[in-house]
Amino acid sequence: MCPSCGNVISDPEWHLADVNVPAPCCGDTGKSRGPWPDSPIRKLIEIASSQDLNTIEGKRTAIIFMYTAVHLMFEKILWKLLESAGEKMKLT
Repeated sequence: MCPSCGNVISDPEWHLADVNVPAPCCGDTGKSRGPWPDSPIRKLIEIASSQDLNTIEGKRTAIIFMYTAVHLMFEKILWKLLESAGEKMKLT
């Protein structure tokens, strides 16, 4: 995720982990870029996708883990929006 403009960037080879490589979205350099979603959320998605969806217990477990992962993603997005709004309010 680009810290300057907030765009989610696909980078499976991790080239953009080098802060000297310009971001393809805005060309910014010099700021750390983290993966999105972050590790705990990716782990929840991994656990959900490994469930046996041919059983009712597997389906229920997958739903719970996916719900939690989506909830955490929305929470992180909301915090980013609030931080962005707060920065804009400081400038005015």
